[in-house]
Amino acid sequence: MVWKTLKENNLYECNDLGEVRRIGKKKPLKGTKNKKGYLRVRFWHKELKRTKSYFVHRLVAIAFIPNPENKPHVNHKDGDKTNNAVTNLEWSDSSEQMYHAVKNNLLEPRHFIKFNKKKLKL
Repeated sequence: MVWKTLKENNLYECNDLGEVRRIGKKKPLKGTKNKKGYLRVRFWHKELKRTKSYFVHRLVAIAFIPNPENKPHVNHKDGDKTNNAVTNLEWSDSSEQMYHAVKNNLLEPRHFIKFNKKKLKL
């Protein structure tokens, strides 16, 4: 298990299994699921004097997965939004994300066709 300090807040770190914790603590943060099922964690930002929440899958991807094409989205390869292990994440653009969702029965093809305006080839 490898831990990396987060760029978003250097008081916290994440590991390649998708866990986030405060540096110096052994126990990972629990986080909460949002309405769509993605795990989020909250950090205190001293300079902002408030908390800010982050998606765990994005924190892990930023820390561990290079993104040379600057793709904006992080995709869960197996479709499980709570599986934030680095081996289950990949950077994607909007059309790649939609294609993946349709191919893995996470979204109906009609949504993809509306979005992409092309014929769907699976």
